[in-house]
Amino acid sequence: MPRSSGTYTAPSNSWNPAVVSTTIDQDHWNTLLTDLEAALSASIANDGQTATTASIPFASGITADTIGEISGSGNGVTIDGVLLKDGRVDMAKGGDIASATTTDIGASTGNFIDITGTTTITGFGTIAAGAIRFLQFDGILTLTHNATSLILPTGANIATATGDVAGFVSLGSGNWKCIYYQRADGAPLVAASANSIDGTMIAIGSDAIGDIMYYDGTDWVILAAGTDGHHLRAQGAAAPIWEAPAAQANQAAIEAETNEDTYIPPDLLKHHPGIAKVWGRITDSGGTPSIGGSYNVGSITDGAAGETTITLTTAFSDTNYSVVATVEEDALSSQGNASIERDTKAAGSFVIFTRNFTPTALDKDVNFSAFGDQA
Repeated sequence: MPRSSGTYTAPSNSWNPAVVSTTIDQDHWNTLLTDLEAALSASIANDGQTATTASIPFASGITADTIGEISGSGNGVTIDGVLLKDGRVDMAKGGDIASATTTDIGASTGNFIDITGTTTITGFGTIAAGAIRFLQFDGILTLTHNATSLILPTGANIATATGDVAGFVSLGSGNWKCIYYQRADGAPLVAASANSIDGTMIAIGSDAIGDIMYYDGTDWVILAAGTDGHHLRAQGAAAPIWEAPAAQANQAAIEAETNEDTYIPPDLLKHHPGIAKVWGRITDSGGTPSIGGSYNVGSITDGAAGETTITLTTAFSDTNYSVVATVEEDALSSQGNASIERDTKAAGSFVIFTRNFTPTALDKDVNFSAFGDQA
């Protein structure tokens, strides 16, 4: 017999075992040779001439040494359609499978499969646990989530789009779990819902340019863009609002100090009761006065000794205004004072007198300001 359970045993006859001084039969010799020829013919030639007609069992499985011996040619080893070569595993592309209620991807001819059609899928067939399939959807269909048999990452049904890809692993007994799902357009599997922040997107409903988002204590909500020129007004714990700018105060309101929500423009600030309407500094040089810094002073006129007339650019409404004047001195011994001439005081002018303590009229350096109502 050529082999029994992989072990070769030569036929027993006068040649096997040979015995000293025993005549050997020629037919026995021919039988032994024929048996050896059959055993050798059934063996695998090391030069690759022999094709195996059955699976080859390995006592310790396929090891790295075994693969190295088998793939000595450098072409790698293909085992049931899987190429093992140079440290990589190349799995086969399976044929397209049309979508069906149960789309049997376990029976596919490869690991990467195109799923055609638009039929709703509720299962993927039965295969041993651990089997992996990579799917590309060529049409729009629905994957139906099931907490046992078809576990999807969202816990809800998925509507596919053309070009979407996904990976599934078998859990055995016809149960599958999606280990990833990538949409063709790169969008997340679950978009952010209104009034939510998911760390990637913010969705608050209308999403218009200029919208403001704020938290109302329950949800993130929007305050629609305000009118041009309006400003955002906080209201403590209440919702913020857009508010129109304050109105401009008129002269009457400024003088009466009313309308606190209005604003005073620079050109009308002079009408406030607390603002000086006139001010200036007069310096004297040899009896000739000149004006230094000033506001609303049209001119000055030198009169008799110690007398200077101030003419205003913009007059007061009447003579019921107040003038404050002080004399500048270099030393205590030369002190003097300044006063306003009552009889010549007019809405548009006033006269300043300067004296020493004698009193004698003397020209002095003077600072002055005036407060009151202007027309």
